[in-house]
Amino acid sequence: MKLKQTPEDFRVTERTRYRTDPAGRFALYRVRKRGLATLEVVEILARMWKLPKQAIGFGGLKDKYGATEQVISIDGGPPRGLRQAHLSLDYLGRSRDPIRRESFTGNEFVIVVRDLAPDEAARIRERIGEVVRNGVPNYFDTQRFGSARGSGEFAVKRLLLGDSEGALRLALAVPTQEDRRRQKEIRQILDRHWGAWAECRRALPKCSERSIVTYLEAHPAGFRRAFELIDRNLRNLYCSAYQSHLWNRVLARVIRARAGTNVVEVPYGLGAFLFPRALPPATVESLRALSIPAPRHNMSITDPALARIYERVFEEEGILQKDFRLRGMQDTYFKRGNRTALIFPEGLSDEPDAPDELNPGRRRVTLRFGLPRGSYATLVVRCLTLAPPAPAANAHENSPIMDDAPDDEETA
Repeated sequence: MKLKQTPEDFRVTERTRYRTDPAGRFALYRVRKRGLATLEVVEILARMWKLPKQAIGFGGLKDKYGATEQVISIDGGPPRGLRQAHLSLDYLGRSRDPIRRESFTGNEFVIVVRDLAPDEAARIRERIGEVVRNGVPNYFDTQRFGSARGSGEFAVKRLLLGDSEGALRLALAVPTQEDRRRQKEIRQILDRHWGAWAECRRALPKCSERSIVTYLEAHPAGFRRAFELIDRNLRNLYCSAYQSHLWNRVLARVIRARAGTNVVEVPYGLGAFLFPRALPPATVESLRALSIPAPRHNMSITDPALARIYERVFEEEGILQKDFRLRGMQDTYFKRGNRTALIFPEGLSDEPDAPDELNPGRRRVTLRFGLPRGSYATLVVRCLTLAPPAPAANAHENSPIMDDAPDDEETA
């Protein structure tokens, strides 16, 4: 199976709510892009139109590997559009309100799944009914974790453990797979001259990292404050990525407790997704009703079993819930929020499979569906393309919560 073989194989249209008002201070634009992430678009516009990045408002962070469409706002932006090879902006008018995360409700997807054998294409069609009935576990998919370094480390976890210098070095000097050539070169300079701040500053080109190094040159022990000089959008990304990683681990344990051995395990770089098979209706309804909070210092959980799962995950990470407060930091924090355990794709349908023009002798399937804000279409595709089930024990209904559950099993 191949996904995103071309940008047009993964088309995303954001459902955005906005009202135009000629007297508004915010200019609105419809952005269409290919091969660029949303934050890269913000960088391009800030540089081209000489804007502070904080003036640019957007709803969701769209993946670079696709053809995506969303509405953004610019405080005092110009009444004109923009055309580049992989980016276009159409001016929509003005508004009294900026575009925020709350401005969009979800996304519509058109996805082409390629390089399928005939039986694999047929299996997707068979699985659609099951996904419509049972939903899809609402994990954060792997693209959420681009800020994790190759070793699977999160810079923000270092902050929680009190290692401010380690957090900053991970964020600035350790490469990621997403880095473009210039960013890789900047990280190499930072790593080579780390601690020798005057030399580091002289070696760096003009970039945001240079201002952080200049601060450290004057405040050699000020790593915690230096971390807050990183772009706010990136810091938010670092915090949310680690929250999402922990949330995924909690959901996987919940599904193991509810579905028993009747699951399919799909490994990924930071762990494994557990997908349940053919759950009883009562179990589906209990998971549909379950909302799991994001980890925070003041997170409140009334379900004792869910609280035990979180305690176990924190223990394995070597952290405490109170560590999420990030004392001494003014503008870096973990956002509150709850996320449903299951999602049910809206209007899920497929077109008849067809010959794959990019992979001779193979088939392709085109899928269409909508998802609420923050949910991942790639998880729906993963669920639709699961391998056939091997003989396994039957799934069980929810059992009463047992306080003496063994250490390697939670009931939630």
